[in-house]
Amino acid sequence: MLSTRSFSNPLPPEEPSLNRRDFEHLVRDALAHLYDPMHLQIHPLTRLMPQMPGGRPSTVGGALRRSLLDAIDSLRPPPGTSATSKAYRKYRILELRYVEEADPTEVQRQLAMSKTEYYREHTEALAAITSALREQWHVEDAERGVRIPQDTDRTESAEREVREICAQMQLEMLDLRDTAREVVSILDPLCQRQGIGLRLQSVTSPCPTHADRVGLRQALLNAIRKVMDAVAPGRVDVEVTLGANDVRVEIRGTPAEPRPPIPQQLDLTVARCLIEYLRGRVEMKPGTDVTVEFRLPTTRRARLLVVDNNQDFVALVARYLNQENWQVIGAPDAQQTYRIIAELAPDLILLDVMMPGCDGWEILRQLKLSRQSREIPVIICSVLDDEQLAVSLGADGYLLKPVSQDDLLQALHRWQVGRNGVGQEFEGRIR
Repeated sequence: MLSTRSFSNPLPPEEPSLNRRDFEHLVRDALAHLYDPMHLQIHPLTRLMPQMPGGRPSTVGGALRRSLLDAIDSLRPPPGTSATSKAYRKYRILELRYVEEADPTEVQRQLAMSKTEYYREHTEALAAITSALREQWHVEDAERGVRIPQDTDRTESAEREVREICAQMQLEMLDLRDTAREVVSILDPLCQRQGIGLRLQSVTSPCPTHADRVGLRQALLNAIRKVMDAVAPGRVDVEVTLGANDVRVEIRGTPAEPRPPIPQQLDLTVARCLIEYLRGRVEMKPGTDVTVEFRLPTTRRARLLVVDNNQDFVALVARYLNQENWQVIGAPDAQQTYRIIAELAPDLILLDVMMPGCDGWEILRQLKLSRQSREIPVIICSVLDDEQLAVSLGADGYLLKPVSQDDLLQALHRWQVGRNGVGQEFEGRIR
C-alpha cells in the first residue's frame, strides 16, 4: 500500500498526461484509501481531475471519492443479469473489496471464486474503471508525470510469485514447534552479527497444523526478519502456543533503547499471502514493542472425493469449498475411485450416478461391501431423484443437481474436520 509520502513530482494541472501503468497504480491506491479523507485530499489523482466549478480545496478529496464510486457503479450490470455472470462478478468484486471493505478472502467466499479467478477478474475490473476514468478526465498517455515508487512494483511481483508458489504447495501434517526451531536456527548466525537476541519459547504439547513445510518456513522467516529490522539492535522473542482451535506464533521485537512508537505497518506481504493460503491469519500491533501474530488451524483439511466424469462439476465443487475445511479430489470413473481410496483414504465421497462404464449405484454397492471403504460416508449427487434407492444401498446423504453452494455446505456440515477425530489422531501420532 502506498503512503502519501511516496508521491513526488506532481503533474502540472495544465498537462494531464500519465502512462497507463502508473495511472492504474494511482487508482488502486486511491481505492485502498477510499474512506481516508486526508489521504485522498493530497492524492496525485486530484491533480488529474477536471477543475470543479467553484470547488474548494477542502472538497477535492470528496470529489475524488465520488468519481471512484461512480466508476465502480459504471460496471453495474443491467437488471436481470445472472449473479454467476462474469460482468456481475467484476462489479461485485470492486464493490465488496473497496466500498464494503471486505478482504480478498471474504470476497472469494461470497462469490464462490478461487484465488486465481479472484485476482484475474479483480485485475480486469480495475483495468475497466481505470480506462473509464482516463477517458472521462481526458488523461493522455505519457512517459512522465507522477512517479510511482519501485517498491510498489516489487510488492506486486512478490504477491504474484507467492500465489504461484501456493498453487504448487504440498500440504502435510506438521508440528509448528519443529518449524519454528528450524527458522530460529537459520536466523541465529545473522542475529549474532547484528547484535539481536533471538529466543524461542514453546509449549511442551504438540502444535499440529496442516501446511506446506517450505511455505510455512518462508512465512516465519519473512515475519521475523521484518521484526528484526524494525527493532535492531534489540531482542526478538518467538513464542509457540496451542489454542483451543488453532496454533499460534507470536513474534515480539523490543528495541535495545526506548524509542517513539513505530507508526507504520511492516511489509508482511509474503508472510500474509502464504499464511492466508493455509487458512490462517496474520495480525500486527504497532508500538514501541512490535508484535506480529500468526494463527493456523490445528487440523488438516478433510478429503472429499468427488466421483464424477464431468470435470467441470468437480471444478465447481472445488470452487464452492475453496475457503472451507475441505480438500477436493476428483475421480472420473470406478477404477480411479478405488485407487484414490486405497492411497488417500478420503473422509467423504460425493458420488454421481449417471456415468459411463460403471454407474454410481454399482460403485456404491462395491464401496459398502469393501472393508477398506465401507465406513466412508457417501453422498449421492445426481440429476436422478431417487433418494430411497440410495439409502437402501447404504448412502449417507442425497443431493439433487444442480447443486448450490449453500446446499453443498449444509450436506457436508456434519462431517467437518474436528468432529471426526482427525486432530486427535494426529496428536497421538506425533508425540
